[in-house]
Amino acid sequence: MRVLLTGASGLLGRAVLSKFSSSSFEIIGTGFSRAAPPVVKLNILDAGAVESFIDDHTPDIVIHAAAERRPEAVQENYDQAKQLNVDSTDNLASICARKDVYLIYISTDYVFDGEKPPFQVDDKPNPLNKYGELKLAGETCVKEKEGLKWCILRIPVLYGCTDKLDESAVTILYQALLQSIENKRMAKMNHIERRYPTFTEDAAGFLIRVCEKYEEDGKAVGVLHFIGDECMTKYEMVQRMAKLKDKSLDFIEAETKVSSTVKRPFDCFLSMDKCKDLNLQCSRTSFDTAILTVLQNF
Repeated sequence: MRVLLTGASGLLGRAVLSKFSSSSFEIIGTGFSRAAPPVVKLNILDAGAVESFIDDHTPDIVIHAAAERRPEAVQENYDQAKQLNVDSTDNLASICARKDVYLIYISTDYVFDGEKPPFQVDDKPNPLNKYGELKLAGETCVKEKEGLKWCILRIPVLYGCTDKLDESAVTILYQALLQSIENKRMAKMNHIERRYPTFTEDAAGFLIRVCEKYEEDGKAVGVLHFIGDECMTKYEMVQRMAKLKDKSLDFIEAETKVSSTVKRPFDCFLSMDKCKDLNLQCSRTSFDTAILTVLQNF
């Protein structure tokens, strides 16, 4: 089967492109601002260009990973973020429905309010910020598209191999740790909201299993959750990284008061019960092992 991946130059997209390239699937990765071979440049906001690309490459499956995933950026540039997170999704869903292509839409735990975890796949969403609202709107585009075969995969905060520490909300914490040591200035780290950092390699492997299941039986699976199996605040993540990399915590302080301008949910633990029911492989790498791999060059 042939898979078309949007957002292939992003943090998750790179892991998916690499993992699928070693699988039985043929994959074509697309990107835009950072596109470089083997990623093909495609503006997914251009409906005509997207349809022509799909006509030319005839994928069986589209994985839509392109998105503005930074909550502050969404709030500051809402209209632009809406085009990417909602309008492009609606267009892709329409094209996939017309051409009988299976659409896998990457969503987020931020569609929930974090009040009563764990959240099942059919629990009612209630996003607290504009990022969550836009990703939920994208989900609605997928769910309500007549004739579309679809999967919505919700994933929490991601981390993975990168050349820039600020590319992930997890690795940027290590950057802040290094800067605090260098400048000998205190840095506050959130010690309120609970997070479930998820390794991009694991998420990519799970996506292969989702595609294999579709190849096996041709049935859409609906909404799924995939999540790292360790719970940590940002402060606790920094503690773990500092210990593993033998760095001082003298200039790191736990922040127990909300300081962000964007409201975030307290605990969006996503239940993976449905994955177990569907017998989908759910192997996950420990945080210590994965983050050491990610930070090996820093």
